[in-house]
Amino acid sequence: MSYIKTKESGISKRQLKNGSWVFYGSYRDKKTSKVIRKKIGGIKENITEAFEAKVKFRKMLNEETPIQTKSRKKITLEYVSELYFKSRYKEVRDNFQSNFRNVNVEIEEDSIYKEKKQAVRGEEQRFKNHSKHHYISQKDVKIITLDDVINYKDFLMDRKSVIDSRTKIKKVPKQLSTKTIHLLYSQLKRIWNYGIEMDIIHSRNILENKRISKLLKNPKINRKRVLTKREQNLLLDELQTLKEYNAFYCAKIALITGCRAKTVLGIKRKDIDLENCLIKLNNYKSNKTYEIPFSENYVQFFVDLIKKVKCEKDDYIIQPQRTSFYKKTAMRNIPYEFFQTCDKLFNSKLDKTSEDDRINNVVNFHTLRHTRASELAKHLSLPELKTYMNHSSLESTLIYVKTDTEEIRLTLNKLSDTTLTAENDLLIRQSNEVDKMFENSDEDGIGLFMDVKAIMSDNISSSDELKYDENGEIPF
Repeated sequence: MSYIKTKESGISKRQLKNGSWVFYGSYRDKKTSKVIRKKIGGIKENITEAFEAKVKFRKMLNEETPIQTKSRKKITLEYVSELYFKSRYKEVRDNFQSNFRNVNVEIEEDSIYKEKKQAVRGEEQRFKNHSKHHYISQKDVKIITLDDVINYKDFLMDRKSVIDSRTKIKKVPKQLSTKTIHLLYSQLKRIWNYGIEMDIIHSRNILENKRISKLLKNPKINRKRVLTKREQNLLLDELQTLKEYNAFYCAKIALITGCRAKTVLGIKRKDIDLENCLIKLNNYKSNKTYEIPFSENYVQFFVDLIKKVKCEKDDYIIQPQRTSFYKKTAMRNIPYEFFQTCDKLFNSKLDKTSEDDRINNVVNFHTLRHTRASELAKHLSLPELKTYMNHSSLESTLIYVKTDTEEIRLTLNKLSDTTLTAENDLLIRQSNEVDKMFENSDEDGIGLFMDVKAIMSDNISSSDELKYDENGEIPF
């Protein structure tokens, strides 16, 4: 079989009789000027893509030996990003394949693998939608300066998003949030580091400059908006009138358990223990499971839900309103009708282009988790609340805890009144003791003054010490 050129410069491949491919690398010898071809490997060496062969070929050769043909004039972050995302897709597949247990289903059809792959696709799309449109991604990394990075930051600050991430349709342009800007900056930094790790980039990562890192640091979001009992009932009543009943069930479960959107969608029938009032949840943020109790008042709610969706042991309780095939596959997103209802009830008068409104005042699905945590904070201790919400640290729990300023003021007033009362009682007792001593004092009064001095010594500062005259008496 003849050698076939690949997209990677200096790398070719040849197909064996069994159908597998073997990759070869070519370079020009400096002394003889002859082209030399070396075997890199194939599937036995875990090499299935041309870019993987190129990375290994670079390590096989000395740094002084250049790769033959198509010498790249400049290395750009756009070019490195293509290799980076290819490696991310392969990393997701390899990690999932090593732990793949469901042998009856093809890996490409598994719902969890699809979610992992979709997450990488979202990262790639984020880069194409924003960073790729700035000149820093087309500029040679060797000549990128600090001014270019600052210009990139200003570009992101002024850039506006016009595509809705859920519906993929055009919407009213709004500025990128501080969180999104931080994600784009961190992503570009990871791409540069990947290039250094793979020996593609040979210059230091200027994106790790401390000055830039401070400007684009990850913002700490302390949400203020919670729903009152009246607002919760209003929302649930409105959701119950919709044809998309999953919007109501998702909201109700979130208000009962305080879990995140993805966790709600990942609950199966077998995770709910109706006898002991326990529910097992998946924390997809930390890839761990945890179990929490729920009130006996909600047992009937879960019974009605299970009857309505007619789910078996391994079926998801939140499932699309379609055929039974989808019972084995988790929904990817909360129904869009939920967000439409929130906009109608709570967000109609807000300015969604304002970052302050988006963080502090907009009601979304995460507001339900925040509401539940704030309610429990009034009755549970911090360690108990941390366990219930499955936070990694108490610092995360404190974000959700809001204490009423008026309650703090009343507590301080009570404490202040108690302290003043105690001090007044002490002074009254001391005054009574002094009066008794005057009544029982001797004629010269010396003993009386010595006793008064002993009683009041604790309340007299060093600067106000009693002074005696030449005869040893206290002058009045």
